[in-house]
Amino acid sequence: MTVIIKPILEYLCLYCVFCFILFVRKLEHAHIVTFYGTSLLKKEGATRVILVMEKCKGSLKSQIFDHPEAAPAKTTNPNALKEVCRWAKEITSGLGFIHNQGVIHRDLKLDNILVWG
Repeated sequence: MTVIIKPILEYLCLYCVFCFILFVRKLEHAHIVTFYGTSLLKKEGATRVILVMEKCKGSLKSQIFDHPEAAPAKTTNPNALKEVCRWAKEITSGLGFIHNQGVIHRDLKLDNILVWG
């Protein structure tokens, strides 16, 4: 299994970090990255909470900018357009799931939409 570690923002209060971790632990959905757990990292006198998550191929931003010929606004390729429709369905499926849990993402951008394959 390959994982990625991501530090939680330093300015979040401990209570907010705890609430966030409790929330992501229960997220099990085909279009949401799997959360495996947390760890503590002590560096330069500070302790940070680290998230351990499923490793993805990259972000939607890298997918679009690394393959500009397949970008939705620049392509006439029907396969590329089908891919964009698939992305839209999967993104809305994942967002719908977390919204049904009573949570709003608040930082939705191309860098935060991860691509598996």
